[in-house]
Amino acid sequence: MKQAIWSHHVEITSYLVDFQRRLSLTGLLALFQDIAWNHADHLGHGYAVMAGASTAWVLARQRVDVTVWPDWNDRVEIRTWLRPPRGLLVYRDFEVIRAGEQLARGCGTWMAINAETRQPCVAPQLQSASFRAQGHWDFQPMRIDPEPQAESLASFAVRNSDLDLNGHVNNIRYAQWILDSVPLQVHRQHRLKSYEVNFLAEVRADDEIIIQRSQPTRFQGWRESDQKAVFTARLEV
Repeated sequence: MKQAIWSHHVEITSYLVDFQRRLSLTGLLALFQDIAWNHADHLGHGYAVMAGASTAWVLARQRVDVTVWPDWNDRVEIRTWLRPPRGLLVYRDFEVIRAGEQLARGCGTWMAINAETRQPCVAPQLQSASFRAQGHWDFQPMRIDPEPQAESLASFAVRNSDLDLNGHVNNIRYAQWILDSVPLQVHRQHRLKSYEVNFLAEVRADDEIIIQRSQPTRFQGWRESDQKAVFTARLEV
């Protein structure tokens, strides 16, 4: 029987934490990514099935809200479920629980694309999926428009290790670029409460991405070759 709510327990290991010995933003995003893939496999629309139909899942938008960051060696429960789809968009909710207390929650907006044309398409594999009828979060990732005037903070050349199994830059890398663009003292003084991102264009090997800040909490990635915004993000501390 297909499980609408997927759950597993994980230990916050050393490679998931930051220099303050707490779960990092990229560590949290990695945990959400892994459980999403595992649940998709269980529901019949995982990577292998999609690849066999020359399709792939891409993350279009994501939002994460954190009340308490777990510490190194904490053991937490990660849970995820799908909302009923809306057209081509699929909404997946997440939460992190420790000893019955919700520490974090999130929502990702996913879309199926044709692996050759890279255009959005219908994913018939979803017909066999189980969706949670109620109990969804009262938010979803919102549109964040690029800003024409922004301060350049840092530049990153896409390396082989930045690419994921779909051949483009993994969504977690964008968060890492933002974090690496901010002085270490900022990380020491502030604790991140919310992260929201829009993925506007695929980024591939050898692209050069400039990380810009338009407001204290607004960031964007600008591709040098075509002068195009490839992502926008909002952070709250």
